[in-house]
Amino acid sequence: AIEGWCLGHLVEDSGDFQLSTSAVQEMIRCLKPGGTAVIIETLGSGYTTENPPSHLIPFYDHLLDIGFTKKVLRTDYEFESLEEAQELINFFFSDEVEVDLDSTQFPELTACFTFTV
Repeated sequence: AIEGWCLGHLVEDSGDFQLSTSAVQEMIRCLKPGGTAVIIETLGSGYTTENPPSHLIPFYDHLLDIGFTKKVLRTDYEFESLEEAQELINFFFSDEVEVDLDSTQFPELTACFTFTV
């Protein structure tokens, strides 16, 4: 079972990670023996070290508490020009991070949480 970036939005929209916790429990319940649940979520846009949104930290801690492991992945954006980088990063992230680019690369960290039955 694979989830990507939606449980974090559920936490953000609901203001509570209980709905996401229920979804995780259902993912695990549906796994066959030897199956793996994979949860992909942000660890920060515009940073080279972990900087997750504060409202997601309790959810991430819960995943680790129930036995998920976490792998940190660099998932940087690479653009063909500084102009393209500035335009697209401002479009997607202007309300989340302060964007003043001097490079065609924009750092991104992603967490890959896994749990195998």
